[in-house]
Amino acid sequence: MTRRITLTTFVLLLLLAASAAIVLRTEQGYAAASYAWLKLRGGYSVDERIRMHSGAVERRLKAKFEAVAVPYPPAQLAYIAFKDTAELQVYARASPSAEWRRVHTYPILGMSGDLGPKLRQGDMQVPEGIYRAEFLNANSRFHLSIRLNYPNEFDRAQARAEGRTELGSDIMIPVGRSNSPTFGHFKIPHHEGRVTER
Repeated sequence: MTRRITLTTFVLLLLLAASAAIVLRTEQGYAAASYAWLKLRGGYSVDERIRMHSGAVERRLKAKFEAVAVPYPPAQLAYIAFKDTAELQVYARASPSAEWRRVHTYPILGMSGDLGPKLRQGDMQVPEGIYRAEFLNANSRFHLSIRLNYPNEFDRAQARAEGRTELGSDIMIPVGRSNSPTFGHFKIPHHEGRVTER
């Protein structure tokens, strides 16, 4: 009887391991497993994530910045997303008084909603406007993500004028590994399955 239970337990564990291996091959499974591991270990700090990725990121990006005569790291960065062409353009400048230069254009891999602004929580729209990056989420379900300051003062003033409430919040730019759906966001590529260019 004990031998039969041991064999049954072994077969169940083998099936569980095979199922886990299959799920981990999907982006959602990988993201969920990575997120669970981060929570178990207490998560990463932003400094830890920067140390983890800065060498590889600098090796890939430095030449792009040099090609447009902007030192790396730059004094300022700006991201301009275009919904209609599904592009994210990265601009940089050497100082606050210097001219902005386009450094690189990334494809947007996934986006929810349609053309037009975000009007209310749950409308699945990507906001349209000028937003600041508030912080880097070092413990994202995705590789990394950047939180935007939506709704900003302009969004709140427009909503008041139109009698709208419940504008939504927590808008992130997630960095993903494939073309999976996003909700109220847009997603940029995880560079060649390795490290995000930032």
